Amino acid sequence: MRTSQLAAAALAGALSLPSLAAAQTPQVLVGDVACIPRQGNALVQAIAGPLSAGAEVRIYFRRQEHGDFYWVPAQQASDGTWWGVLPLPEPDNTVAEVYGAVYGPGNMPQAQSRIQSVEVREDCRVDLSAEQAEATSSMTVGETALGQKLRKIAWWQCPGVTERIDVHGERRADEACLPLVWWQRPEVLGALLLVPPGIIIVDPDPPVSPANP
Repeated sequence: MRTSQLAAAALAGALSLPSLAAAQTPQVLVGDVACIPRQGNALVQAIAGPLSAGAEVRIYFRRQEHGDFYWVPAQQASDGTWWGVLPLPEPDNTVAEVYGAVYGPGNMPQAQSRIQSVEVREDCRVDLSAEQAEATSSMTVGETALGQKLRKIAWWQCPGVTERIDVHGERRADEACLPLVWWQRPEVLGALLLVPPGIIIVDPDPPVSPANP
């Protein structure tokens, strides 16, 4: 059985949607995440309720014990459950932490699940639906700390991440993952500060013209 099927079975057996609906305050439960693919996107599934108008379900993640969490907005499936896909892990990211949360209007936390530690493995296989697979090419990632703004997602790769949400709820294109030309790279910018005035910097690897190869 693939990891997505295992997670769905765990959710169905652990807590039912009617029991959540009968609760007086919001609750959220994330199914056991068996593993995270080394070369693919993890799928995290959850159930949550009761939800007030304007509330949203989020899936939080980070490399285990490394820095602040990030999050992705969860999407609701036709059966009432929720799901989110995570960015690709960096090669040195071997164990991640994930949990689910419910946030109400005004970015107010209302509920949180337990935090899971999940291994990143080469042999991990995750079956994504067509909708989930499509979501991996246009992911929104939220931030939980001011220092995360304008910086690449720590310990996670860029492919598929197109939008970021800062701690104030403002959305922007994920400029931190845009390709940099040679003179914008941090190591080059640092060296430019040491160049005496009047010195001309030449592109070390200029583009080749089709007319003048």
